[in-house]
Amino acid sequence: MSTRGCVAVKTGKSWRGVYNHHDSYPAGLGADLHEYLKTVDLEKFAKDLIRYDDWRDYLNGGVCRYCGGIGLGQPHSISGVIHEALNHGQDKYPDQERKYHKHEYSGVERNKIRANIVPKNAKYEALFIEWVYVVDPENRMIEVLEGVKGKGQHENTSADGKRTWMSDNYEWRKFNAVFIDDEIDWEKIKQEA
Repeated sequence: MSTRGCVAVKTGKSWRGVYNHHDSYPAGLGADLHEYLKTVDLEKFAKDLIRYDDWRDYLNGGVCRYCGGIGLGQPHSISGVIHEALNHGQDKYPDQERKYHKHEYSGVERNKIRANIVPKNAKYEALFIEWVYVVDPENRMIEVLEGVKGKGQHENTSADGKRTWMSDNYEWRKFNAVFIDDEIDWEKIKQEA
């Protein structure tokens, strides 16, 4: 599935997070994140997460599974050539020369803060990022937010500045909150959605 989401950390009264491309519904990413957080130091997790742009990149320690590059961000524009190579057991890093995939970053930028999903962008992003999991290390909690249609509209302008149009606003609303140390029935939470 391509249910998109975000893994975020609480920062004061707000939060900052990284993108997750698929399986972001509660019984998917929610359950996986919940189990993962039981095994890590939450303060370290919070500091480390914001150095990445993507949940998969965080889990891989910043190492690209296609070229072996470090700190380049999650790859995009991935050719089928790479998937064929991986499916046929070829090299661990089948595209070391980066001919068949691209990265957002060209050099090692690991210390740059890249977690760029934030609440103030909800009117644009909550339509496409359906689930947000905000980790609160201090209270050992995960707040689950759901992307929903909000009130009003906002104006968009084309990249060339020649046309404008109105779009509906979206927002992330609190759907649930769970304690990291509790046992959670994520299938039941999913059914409530």
